[in-house]
Amino acid sequence: MLPPDLPLSAALTLLGSALLHCTETGRNLSVVRSLRRWENLSAREDLVSAKQRSVLLSQERACCLCHKRIGNGSSVFVAYPTGSLAHYLCFKRAGGAAVGAPAGVLGGSEDTDDGDNVPAW
Repeated sequence: MLPPDLPLSAALTLLGSALLHCTETGRNLSVVRSLRRWENLSAREDLVSAKQRSVLLSQERACCLCHKRIGNGSSVFVAYPTGSLAHYLCFKRAGGAAVGAPAGVLGGSEDTDDGDNVPAW
């Protein structure tokens, strides 16, 4: 509380500066919240586009790390953003960063002889 003998002009100055400080802090927090919301939406957009990406898997596709063929659809592989593919075990042995961050791990339950696109999920 304010002391009863405090002049009103001194109290107004003190309260005015405190009010300005609170207002400025509130505006700064609002800007930070908006920036974080935008950052979150941007990350979600990147995730959605990565999940919608597809990779063409054929018998000729080879692992970018061991250079062996990916297989007949029974191999689990990793699709990199550059379009390169790697066996999941090769990717793990390389520490997960040989070519770049992976777009996703893909399973080999699809029949790939006909060259269908396999979604990267």
